[in-house]
Amino acid sequence: MEHEISFSTYDAGELNTILTDRAQRAFVDGACVDSAISACAAFAAKDDGSARQAIDLLREAADAAQKDGSTTVTAEHVERVRQQVNRGQLRDKIDDQTMHAQLVLQAVSRQQLADDESVRTKRVQKRYEAVADAWGHDHLTSLKSIQNHL
Repeated sequence: MEHEISFSTYDAGELNTILTDRAQRAFVDGACVDSAISACAAFAAKDDGSARQAIDLLREAADAAQKDGSTTVTAEHVERVRQQVNRGQLRDKIDDQTMHAQLVLQAVSRQQLADDESVRTKRVQKRYEAVADAWGHDHLTSLKSIQNHL
């Protein structure tokens, strides 16, 4: 039986502590200013409280600083990479879904684009079946199965 493990979210202070510890291990003294760590912690706490997101932000900001030829990671580097990290995490969350969950998501997206009205489950089911057919996959067997993926 599959068990789902959930982790509670972190607040900005907790994320700041985690990032400070990581930064002390990863960077030489003075290579990462406190405002960069605070910015990573604040953005991640505001979004979903994920330590992974905060660490990804700091890592990408460090890469941006290095590309700039800067010896110091700043809050400006964090701001510049924030959208890129968020897009990557969304992509990862979608990739982590089952194939049928991805097909349902694609069906909902297509239905929303095709129709200004609210998206109804029956319409999603028809769209899902078309999407599954287009990708060469068998359909989920019931409307309830589709609803479970929403």
